[in-house]
Amino acid sequence: MVKAPSKRGNAPEKDMELNITSLIDVMTILLVFLLKSYSAEPEGAVTVSQEIKLPVSASLMSIHEQSTAVTVTKKAIVVDNKTQVATIGPNWTIDGVDKDNPFKIQNLIDKLSDIAEKKKYIADHNPGFKFDGKIVIRGDEKMPSRVLAAILFSVGQAEFDKIQLLSISKFE
Repeated sequence: MVKAPSKRGNAPEKDMELNITSLIDVMTILLVFLLKSYSAEPEGAVTVSQEIKLPVSASLMSIHEQSTAVTVTKKAIVVDNKTQVATIGPNWTIDGVDKDNPFKIQNLIDKLSDIAEKKKYIADHNPGFKFDGKIVIRGDEKMPSRVLAAILFSVGQAEFDKIQLLSISKFE
């Protein structure tokens, strides 16, 4: 059997053109990914209420970004900038403190216990996540130690045992 002559061999060479459609697709995907992962704030930056003046510290530790946060202003105790669990009256008196135990803020314990249970449930069903008991407390520099003691006691009762107190670094 005789083969027909190849048309390729006799054809003159054409200029090769670059098809940039697929290159544009790749660049678009990279651009979307980079824009989605871009953050205007530096890593570890925290937004703090205007009602709080943070204390100054010499510590160089950084905070854990995904930690639960308890914010203590001159007017209220707020969990994760959403839920107000107690109000603070004049002279830093906390409404909702247990009469038998002046360090026990039951609403704060209940809210943090709910958060701890949710995080434990997620950790049980997601191997990439673990409940580490980390919490960040943000409070005014003029907050009395009795208020801080009540917050620390209540946080500990809710199974959060790795506590960080947010402050401004004096080295910045």
